[in-house]
Amino acid sequence: TMGWDYWFRVGFDEMKKECIIPEVSRSHHAGEHGSSINTEKQRQFFRSMALATLPNRCGNSLEYCDQFGDISYLLQAPYERWVKKAISTALPLHLSDLQAGITGSKAKDKSECKELQEDLGETSSANQCAALVSVTKGCSKYFQWSPQFTEWGCRCCKKKSEFSFHEHWNVYVVRKLSPDTDALTLSPDSTYLVPYVHREFQALATFAFARPSGSQHAIPQDIRTHHYGFLTGRHVTSRAELLLVDQRSPREYLTATNENIRPNPDWEIVVAPLGHACDETCQDQDMKCDASHLYFVNDCSTMKSYFPCKWCGHQVGLELPAFVADSSNMNFGQCLYSYISLPKCDTKHDHTQRLCTCVPA
Repeated sequence: TMGWDYWFRVGFDEMKKECIIPEVSRSHHAGEHGSSINTEKQRQFFRSMALATLPNRCGNSLEYCDQFGDISYLLQAPYERWVKKAISTALPLHLSDLQAGITGSKAKDKSECKELQEDLGETSSANQCAALVSVTKGCSKYFQWSPQFTEWGCRCCKKKSEFSFHEHWNVYVVRKLSPDTDALTLSPDSTYLVPYVHREFQALATFAFARPSGSQHAIPQDIRTHHYGFLTGRHVTSRAELLLVDQRSPREYLTATNENIRPNPDWEIVVAPLGHACDETCQDQDMKCDASHLYFVNDCSTMKSYFPCKWCGHQVGLELPAFVADSSNMNFGQCLYSYISLPKCDTKHDHTQRLCTCVPA
């Protein structure tokens, strides 16, 4: 099954439509118990969300009322013009720039924090973890990270936390590259363009969104409030406006900077046999699977081009996108894709056929 919000998003995507919501909502998630809200982290996350306090201009009238003023700028054509103009005038910036000047130095080998403050998600290096820790409220300067098991994530220690032995964790300390190195300075009056790919987004989100302390993983870690991979945020310390642009967006917003990412011209989309991984499927074609290309087939319309989908559904799994081909399975006939998971080439499921992306070996 999928949550009602994913059910809506799947339907909207299929119809090439988008749901428009106010930046500051007039509704609030009041419930604190249930199947979806069951941890203090989630309750804290929803309590921290802003609620609009402007008076209702329309009262209780059922007649048409111009509650939000002129919102014609949100129609597709004028909004697209605004997006392209904003991108063309923004100053260039990259995730590596946001992380510059900060390093993670090993403080204690084979150790972990006795008291954790925050799990900041998966990072590819101790330096990347250090950069996230440096801008996260409540973190001490110490954090734990595992070079062997990067999927365990970047976890910062509580202030004054002691350390204990652990075979696979190391404890690091956040340092500047040199005493004279200044942290990145962004002008709050400027707008910056930050290209990204899906795999980098959670690290980027720490710099671009003021996520409440302790709320990491409170809700699924997908990309929301975007328009074909374009969304806005503010740098957590300078408050400068950031335009985040997916390099794989079908709108190819980064043509002027030559930073669009498109599929290999010699790639092939191949349907895997039931229960087979993409690695072996591509090898049978004398090709190799490229996991980065799976992004380009992770949608309902592409799935329908290759499978007799009864309908499309959102799921979580490293073997997606896939078609439920086993008639004994309760989801038989569904085409499954994911807004959350980052699929891999070597994964498979006994009841599904994968849609694989193969490139020359």
